[in-house]
Amino acid sequence: MSNEGNIEITRRAALGEISRRVAAVTAAPLLLKNGQEKKLGWAIVGLGGLTLGEILPGFKECKFSRVTALVSGDPSKAKRVADQYNVKRIYNYDNFDTLKNDPDVDIVYIVLPNGMHAEYTIRALKAGKHVLCEKPMANTVQECQQMIATAKAANRKLMIAYRCQYEPYNMAAIELCKSGALGNL
Repeated sequence: MSNEGNIEITRRAALGEISRRVAAVTAAPLLLKNGQEKKLGWAIVGLGGLTLGEILPGFKECKFSRVTALVSGDPSKAKRVADQYNVKRIYNYDNFDTLKNDPDVDIVYIVLPNGMHAEYTIRALKAGKHVLCEKPMANTVQECQQMIATAKAANRKLMIAYRCQYEPYNMAAIELCKSGALGNL
């Protein structure tokens, strides 16, 4: 796929850039609110293809974020990935709730099968962590409402990793609308 400047954009490059932007957008309000200069720590939950092929490589470029923990049901895979990305902490699904005691984890990124999004988002929020959850948010409206209610009760941020608002053409369209170049909409 090419853009107007004849720069070749691959799916991998686009998703990597989007991962960095989603991490930055999620982290920015937390950095600004707390006046922190440290990189915010992320626990990545689920080590499937999206995590290994897009998310973890994207974090290498992050300015304000770093992966500090992995959560997986496969200990040998988690160890291999942790070694590859220099991640010191590995959790599994049984000890997941102990993330609440980990001061190096500020945000939990849920990258699990859809049917597990609500459960792990709610558990992470109850552990006092902010959450970025892959799409779809959950399987039912009731689960989504529970996730939102838990975030409010815990006074934590909940964001869904929906990328369209960060794609270059959509960002340009948004700017056109905001600038008034298209007239009164």
